[in-house]
Amino acid sequence: LEKLGPRRAITPDIDKSIKRMLVFDNMYTVGQVTRPAIIPLWTSTFYTKSRMPVFRNIVTPENRSEYHSERHPSLPDILSRDGYFTKQISCNAQGHGVSGVGVDLGFDENYDYTMEASEYTENTKRIIEFLEQNQSRKFLLYAHINVPHPPRWIPISYYLKSLGETDFNHSTAVMLGNIRYLNDSYGKISRALHRLNLNRN
Repeated sequence: LEKLGPRRAITPDIDKSIKRMLVFDNMYTVGQVTRPAIIPLWTSTFYTKSRMPVFRNIVTPENRSEYHSERHPSLPDILSRDGYFTKQISCNAQGHGVSGVGVDLGFDENYDYTMEASEYTENTKRIIEFLEQNQSRKFLLYAHINVPHPPRWIPISYYLKSLGETDFNHSTAVMLGNIRYLNDSYGKISRALHRLNLNRN
């Protein structure tokens, strides 16, 4: 990001939005992997108080039951009761109770995409479709573009462009291409927000 220091811009759409974004530049996660970070994000509860497993991925029915018995308030649930339609569109099975690795965090709807490369572009389309379909109602949408992230899938055009710029270093080209792909995907969503007049929401 331009804000982090001078460099040749590779994220122009993200950089453009910095001026009108609320940027948390001193934020840190309370967990080293997804679930210990996601639960505190939406409940403002330390993960150890959630009674969820720390060192194993599988969440048992007993774990879920104990979690809900603690009655941790979640932002999606609070907003839902206040008339907001809440949804998450993400590669994050840990944020809902459908999978064997997550717990229901109170979203009205969940769409969970996988690490399959073919789903990345589809996910951006789903985010834009949600905005189009719900532009006239109160909503909370939690969505993320899951790049860069292992296995670091990348469209071939982004890879080839970056390969020539990195002295044909495969790993660096994949990362650079991923960052550019992230920027372009974000740009599509940002333009949809402006087109639907949701950027002032």
